[in-house]
Amino acid sequence: MTKKDETRRQPGLRTDIGKSSYFSNSLLAANNELTVSDWLIQGDEFCRQPAPIKWLVKGWVQQAALIMVHGPSGSGKTFAVLDWCLRMAQGQQDWFGHRVTPGPVVYLAGEGHHGLRSRGAAWKERHGNGQPINIWLSKSACDLDTPEGYRKVSEHIRALPIKPAAIVIDTLHRFNSGDENSSRDAKAMLDACAMLMAEFNCTIILVHHTGVSEETQHRARGSSAWRGALDIEISIVPAKGDAPMEIIQRKSKDAELAATLYATLEKVIIPGWFDEDGEPVTSAVLVQAGEPTKATRVKLRSFYANVAWEAFKSLNARLVARSEWRDAFYATCELDNSASKRQAFHRATKELLERAEVVEEDKDFYELAIGF
Repeated sequence: MTKKDETRRQPGLRTDIGKSSYFSNSLLAANNELTVSDWLIQGDEFCRQPAPIKWLVKGWVQQAALIMVHGPSGSGKTFAVLDWCLRMAQGQQDWFGHRVTPGPVVYLAGEGHHGLRSRGAAWKERHGNGQPINIWLSKSACDLDTPEGYRKVSEHIRALPIKPAAIVIDTLHRFNSGDENSSRDAKAMLDACAMLMAEFNCTIILVHHTGVSEETQHRARGSSAWRGALDIEISIVPAKGDAPMEIIQRKSKDAELAATLYATLEKVIIPGWFDEDGEPVTSAVLVQAGEPTKATRVKLRSFYANVAWEAFKSLNARLVARSEWRDAFYATCELDNSASKRQAFHRATKELLERAEVVEEDKDFYELAIGF
């Protein structure tokens, strides 16, 4: 075991859970003392208890939830998250037509502090209402999935004069000492997030990158354990040409998926800020954009993308393995040799994923996107 493995532990987990005496004593205590369970709830009583969903940003940021916002580098994901947080922190009531519940925010910033500072100043100039911003930002990153890192974060938050409604971790990579492709290491980080949620009764927003290849631009990088643990998953698709940035909700465990929103980045000159040559400093803020016209957003599929599309639909299944899809494509493709078929299938699947008509639900498993 490496030194890194020795120091990386899942915060709060017992180490004696496997001892026989522990189980024996627990069974004796249960037989002798427990008469009425305060942990198990009878079915009728459980269904009778109302549990409406509470929101920080209605339809998008759920209270006391684990949320991930992912996108490729430079897509605008931090602009979107910062816009939510600053509206909550300044007590504003609306985000793109969705109700905002005011609340303090802790923003754990692991990188880009200079850019984050200018973005905050630009937001105050463009969207601010003159009220104080109830947000606290970290000066650096730490390994949140280790006991030392978790202790540092929790102690500093406890020392604040507020209790946060949301804690942002930007980016996940900067605060995670483990391998994001490992389900075991992912669990250690997810356990740390769960402990923060439990202690502060708050929402955790993870900001993460997508994969490197074109086929993985619609999902978070790393283990599928990340997505499985999320209450809400949001994907930022960068603007291309005349088409605006897309903010797409990929998963909402407890509510219907929100409709896709569109946004652009608007340049802002920051008053009183000048560079070393005396030139005004600029940044950008997120502003809502209209839905692009079909002429802008949709082009006809290529021939082989259409063959792949029809092959997928012919399987009559919600979730399709890549191997099954490939076999169905090969069966209807008129190309003669296997190399040409393989290349055509690769290009066709890449195109359908880029068009967001097919979604990779898990590694090498696909489903039709909503609305198709």
